[in-house]
Amino acid sequence: MDTMDLSTLGWTPELQSAFARRWPGELTPARVASVHGGSFDVVGGDGRLLAELAGRLKQDEEGERPAAGDWVALAPRPAEGRGTIHGIVPRRTKLSRKVAGGV
Repeated sequence: MDTMDLSTLGWTPELQSAFARRWPGELTPARVASVHGGSFDVVGGDGRLLAELAGRLKQDEEGERPAAGDWVALAPRPAEGRGTIHGIVPRRTKLSRKVAGGV
């Protein structure tokens, strides 16, 4: 598996600081490349992995799910080409649209 410099994906010192405060030393950052139902294609220091949500995130019905472009806290399993997402790094910006057919 190829390693990657996170700064090429947009990782900044500010994101690193926020990440380290919330997940000190236990998880690694990764960026969501695409979403496929309940699985997520993520790219991080361990390269590209297929990830799923941790049980806590799956059970949180009202919680936000990761979207393409989000940074997430990942427990990587590079030998398997997989990982588990344990949290979403707080977003600095968000694009959203109104519900279709709304007035």
